[in-house]
Amino acid sequence: MGRLKNGVMRSKYGNRRITFNGIVFDSVAEATRYKQLTYLEKAKEISDLKTQVEIKLLDSFDFDGAKIRGISYYADFQYKQGDKTVIEDYKGYKTDIYKLKRKLLLNKIKNTPNMVFIETTN
Repeated sequence: MGRLKNGVMRSKYGNRRITFNGIVFDSVAEATRYKQLTYLEKAKEISDLKTQVEIKLLDSFDFDGAKIRGISYYADFQYKQGDKTVIEDYKGYKTDIYKLKRKLLLNKIKNTPNMVFIETTN
């Protein structure tokens, strides 16, 4: 990570963290998407909007006497749209870890007809 002229930290991928309504977002684009979703919620097109929702992909377990940490996926947004629960992520850059966790998430929800995954990119 490097520093910008004004002393603000720049992320590894060039995005700039921003705070909106007391919530810290990883990028301006993600905060903009949040604003759009809040407008949709006010218009009653979606409901129960949440940010940074933890979804357990793998529980912790013991192996050969060692405790192995679980794996969680943190969705940028989760909300209800009709009878569907939507998990949405805004991605500017897809890391290898993200790609792996996304596959695990899709596998977890594949047999849940009322769950939808949306990936928004710039």
